[in-house]
Amino acid sequence: MAKIEDLIAQIPDERLRRGLAAEVMALKKTRKFGLVFEEHLSETVRLPTEGDFSRITQATQRV
Repeated sequence: MAKIEDLIAQIPDERLRRGLAAEVMALKKTRKFGLVFEEHLSETVRLPTEGDFSRITQATQRV
């Protein structure tokens, strides 16, 4: 986020610069920036249990 703040500081129009800086500050409060962009729950998969059947179809076979 430092790069965008540097770019905002270069804007000659004071009113526009203040407005953009305020919006970036609001984004920083509500969003995490960096390596993890969003929080999520781990994916889950229902594993087969006794009595369940599965088979290989044309669409799932490896060539």
